Amino acid sequence: MIEKTPNNDIDSHEYKEFLRVLQFNKRRIFGFILASVPHYSTAEDIMQDTIIRLWSKFSTYTPGTNFSAWGIAYARYVILEYRNKNRSACVQFNSQALDNLSEPFETDENIDNRVEALRSCLKKLPEVHKRIIRMRYSENLTVKEIALQIGRPIHGMYKAVIKIQNSLQECIEGALKRWDVI
Repeated sequence: MIEKTPNNDIDSHEYKEFLRVLQFNKRRIFGFILASVPHYSTAEDIMQDTIIRLWSKFSTYTPGTNFSAWGIAYARYVILEYRNKNRSACVQFNSQALDNLSEPFETDENIDNRVEALRSCLKKLPEVHKRIIRMRYSENLTVKEIALQIGRPIHGMYKAVIKIQNSLQECIEGALKRWDVI
């Protein structure tokens, strides 16, 4: 955290406002980044770079406008820079695909509800399914690597992952309908 000292000119009110709008929009910006790069750790690094850029340009932000769209625009540039430096990454979206991917994150007002529904649905999974999801999405293991670690056939693991994903999707949609947000 940046501390105010006599040698820097951080406006305390501006900094607090930045933190407030960032906190409110951080999940949406991070969701866009996470959907755009192949690894969670890479997404975290890109998010940190994006936050630094957003803070350095915060004086150009117009209060009352869509901060998440503004943040996603900066994130898009950070992702493109990352891609240029790391051309061997597994998934590479062209600029148009990246623009198309960012649109739902900029306009979907229910993204926070979806995240909350996902959290709720993940809690309902059996422990073995939670472990598989954690290995796949937090540890970035391939389905083959998960199958080897768990000791199951690869083909069966692919089916299990798809079944878990479908189960989560149904649970999320059901929760959103119950919450009356879709």
